[in-house]
Amino acid sequence: MVEEREAMSWVTFVCSSRYYSAMGTGSSLVSAMLKGSETARNLHITLNALNVLLFGWQIPTGIDIVSKAFEFT
Repeated sequence: MVEEREAMSWVTFVCSSRYYSAMGTGSSLVSAMLKGSETARNLHITLNALNVLLFGWQIPTGIDIVSKAFEFT
């Protein structure tokens, strides 16, 4: 049980760090997009799509965690 929790927290940490770094990088591309860079625009769209996928991937584990919390309350 402890190993499972450690593995889940590691996966959550990796997803969260990738999510925030992709969000920050995507936001930093705004100034280049305002100057008309098509490459920055495409990279911005790709990073935001990655953010949506990472967020969606965490939903099932989040639902499991919430259901376990309600079991013990």
